[in-house]
Formats: sequence, structure tokens, C-alpha cells
Amino acid sequence: MPPKFRFDALLKIRETEQNEKKEAFLAAERRSQDALAALETLEQALAEERNESRAFRTGAALDPTSLRARQEGRRRLLERRDEAQKLYDILAEETEIKREELNEAIKETKILQKLKEKNEERRLEEERKRAQKELDEQAARQKIYEKRRRSDGEQECEFNE
Repeated sequence: MPPKFRFDALLKIRETEQNEKKEAFLAAERRSQDALAALETLEQALAEERNESRAFRTGAALDPTSLRARQEGRRRLLERRDEAQKLYDILAEETEIKREELNEAIKETKILQKLKEKNEERRLEEERKRAQKELDEQAARQKIYEKRRRSDGEQECEFNE
């Protein structure tokens, strides 16, 4: 079993934080998109109201009560649009902040992952060197053994003569 990466716990924490920040960013993005859709709906309602007002003004008789009611309705639509615009601006800014936090968390996680990869590469290189050293030592012992065997064989030949 390979030795445990010493920052493994920190890496797990960073990955968890990254996932949490991703979820927070996605939620903020959804809220921002919902606010944008609401703003667009209000813009559409204002455009329709403008068209209706033009048609109303070209009518035969202008009723002051109806005119005031239309103006009041338009004023409320404009207020709601302004509030929706402010909400969208706030949510868009929050989304951007969440995006930056997510990007920072991704960077921190990548740094630790790179460190882990380099640590693993270093460990494998050391293991390869150790294995090569063992093979070299074994080859050297084998050479010494064969040399002794040959020299012992030559000495026996000298004794036989």
C-alpha cells in the first residue's frame, strides 16, 4: 500500500468546500435568472400598457377616472419594474461573487491535486530507483559469485595437473 498523501485530509476538505461553493453559485445563478425573467415580464407588461394607452388616448371620449386609473396602474408597474431591476442587480452581483469564490476554491483544490500528483510521481520514481538498485546489487553479487566459481575452477585445474 502506498504511503498516504500528507495533505489528503486538507484535499478532501477543499473538495467539499468546492462542491459547496459550486452549489451556492448554481443557486445564486438560478435566483438571478428568475429575477431576470421577472424583470423581462414586467418590461413586457409595460410595453403592452404603453400600447394600450396609445389606443385608449385615440378613443373618442377621455374619462378622467379611467385616465387616473391607467396612470396609477402604470406607476405601480414602473415601481415594480424598478424594484425588480434592483433585485436583479443585487442577485447578479451576488452571483458574480459566488463565481469568484468558486473559481478560488477550484484553484486551491487544483494546487493540492497537483501536489498530490507530484508526490505520487516522486514516490514512484524512488520506488523505481530502489528496484533498480536491488537489481544492480543482485547482478553484482551474481558476477562476484561467477568470478569466484571460475577462479575456484581454475585452482582445481592447477591441482589436478
